[in-house]
Amino acid sequence: MSGRLSARETEVLTLAACGLTHKEIAARLGISSRTARNHLAHIYYKLGIHDRAQAALYAARLGLVQV
Repeated sequence: MSGRLSARETEVLTLAACGLTHKEIAARLGISSRTARNHLAHIYYKLGIHDRAQAALYAARLGLVQV
């Protein structure tokens, strides 16, 4: 399990932490909804987390979003 995220994963994490759905993330980034979901799954694995709430907290701690 590596905590290092790719640039795209960081983008997806930021948008997910802002409350966007898979479909909204996909539309914003020009990718499929399935790809957005897969990115989130990889993010969860790399960070050792299990849901969007934990992902949002992680993004806030990195300063990607404001709480």
